[in-house]
Amino acid sequence: MCIKKPFGESKANEDVDKDGNTFTLNLRFPGQYFDKETKKHYNINRDYDLITGRYIQSDPIGFDGGVNTYLYVGGNPIVRVDESGNNYGTVVGAEYGSWFGPWGAAAGAVVGTAIVYFAGKAIVNEISKEKNKENKVALYRVVEKIEYDDLMKTHEFRVPLGHIGEKQFWFQSIDADWYSKNMFGKPYALIKIYVSKSILEKGYMFEDVGHRAISFNEAVLPLLNIEMNINGGIYVIKKY
Repeated sequence: MCIKKPFGESKANEDVDKDGNTFTLNLRFPGQYFDKETKKHYNINRDYDLITGRYIQSDPIGFDGGVNTYLYVGGNPIVRVDESGNNYGTVVGAEYGSWFGPWGAAAGAVVGTAIVYFAGKAIVNEISKEKNKENKVALYRVVEKIEYDDLMKTHEFRVPLGHIGEKQFWFQSIDADWYSKNMFGKPYALIKIYVSKSILEKGYMFEDVGHRAISFNEAVLPLLNIEMNINGGIYVIKKY
């Protein structure tokens, strides 16, 4: 029997049909992705620690998110969610339905979940939106035709099956252009993505003849893909 705990301490059930064949499930609370290397839950703008039930970084929107800048969803994960790690929304029906007892909470949760699903983006106010822009960074990558076609189809950066590798990005388009003239393969397109600054800590930053770049290994790519798609997907700057 698995006892569910409110702050996410319970392990994910990776064999729901009990047939002995397990699968990897890294999804946790809304907007969270389990990082097996750090044992923390990556929550876009911050990392969540399931042991303490708190974030390990202070709230990027400061006191706009509450007096305690490390607290997760105001200490009430049963009826509140925080999809991006910088503000929380309430599953309104569950919180107010609980005034009428357990059945009221259950019925209210259904209505409240629908509200969060269809209108959840309105939870974050304009102030937090503006501050969020300050926490994003643009990354540029030069891709060959085969990778470009795969990106347009899957909207994911992937390492080919059976290969071990990394994906390299540049902080400026001019640096990526320089690389396009010096790469081994044939450049096809220059693309741009937006990610939060916090994910840069999971990459390896370096300089190549004065040109700043960062590489992400295969283990980080799933997080990078989530970031990329949340922040607008892939922008094609030009084709060579």
